[in-house]
Amino acid sequence: TQIGIVIVPTLRNYLKDGKACYMITVHTFDLEVVKMVQGFVGQYSHLNAFFSSDHTVDIVGRGSTKDIALLYLAKHLQLEMKNVAAVGDGLNDLAMVKCAGIALAPTNAMEGVKKASNFICRRSNEESAVSEAIQYVLKNI
Repeated sequence: TQIGIVIVPTLRNYLKDGKACYMITVHTFDLEVVKMVQGFVGQYSHLNAFFSSDHTVDIVGRGSTKDIALLYLAKHLQLEMKNVAAVGDGLNDLAMVKCAGIALAPTNAMEGVKKASNFICRRSNEESAVSEAIQYVLKNI
């Protein structure tokens, strides 16, 4: 496994070779390309493809989503989910935000994430929304 950004010349060969990766992200403003990537990834039973924004498709191994990671971590730390907070802004955060007991979103989060959140920050994720979210949790929970 290589950590960092790698430009993959052909996605088909990269996946066929069975190389380990945490996530592959495809950025495009062409919705047809996004649909093609999702259809292509559907051929691989060990992968999932989902939108993380309007123009980004994330390809991850099945079972390696943020909500599953959060549930695993909570179980490992013996925390009840009602006591777990999560901050998210993109569609790739939606399931994680929904499973957290305390769901928070920056002001520039996607609508679905905002609707699933208990608190929406006044700041964006570029303007220290996570700091605002932590302050909210410390004052209110």
